Amino acid sequence: MPSPGLGFPGNRRDGARQLSIVTLIGGAALTRIDHPLGQVVLLITIPLGLYWWKLYRQLRE
Repeated sequence: MPSPGLGFPGNRRDGARQLSIVTLIGGAALTRIDHPLGQVVLLITIPLGLYWWKLYRQLRE
């Protein structure tokens, strides 16, 4: 199955793994929100995670 979008896999299993990773990275950045790097990482992971979640919901089993 072709990839539905930017860097996102074409199956639900790999898509779920990717969403988990971006959630963990965002959570780690949230714990360091007082640091400029934590803020930058959080600002990247939030829209990326939402975009990937949208793509994940469109995938079929």
